[in-house]
Amino acid sequence: MKAYAQLRGVNPNAVRYQCERGVIVRREADGFIDSDQADASWNPFKVKGRDPAFDRRRRQVEVAGHLVKANLLKVQLERLQTRYVERSVAEAILFDDVRAILDMLRTAPARYAASLAAVLDVQEELARAVLERLIASGLDDLGDLRAQADQVITRL
Repeated sequence: MKAYAQLRGVNPNAVRYQCERGVIVRREADGFIDSDQADASWNPFKVKGRDPAFDRRRRQVEVAGHLVKANLLKVQLERLQTRYVERSVAEAILFDDVRAILDMLRTAPARYAASLAAVLDVQEELARAVLERLIASGLDDLGDLRAQADQVITRL
């Protein structure tokens, strides 16, 4: 009885009750339930006397409910897609930003040497050399920016 109840996903007491009523018949040889006979004579999910129009309407309501859920999920997906960009686009933007920053740092000594020389009251060439060394030192402290950018991308 328990095995048949598990097979059909019902309570074993319901199977026992149907056996007592004679709806489900046990085999005399071994006392087990003949699942073919039990399935043919008893459907625990069928309610007698229900209107077929009711069943059709119930199925329509279920389908409508599933469609509403699907539409809600679609709206949520579209909302999330507007927040995020493709990985390849993000990588390209990050690469362009890193390249722009490095280019700016490489050209900074030439652009700011004159103003630094005026502030420090030194020759422009000396100010340029100081800026070049400071920027090179800072970049060395940062390490390989491309490798670090790749690590950030892989973590995202």
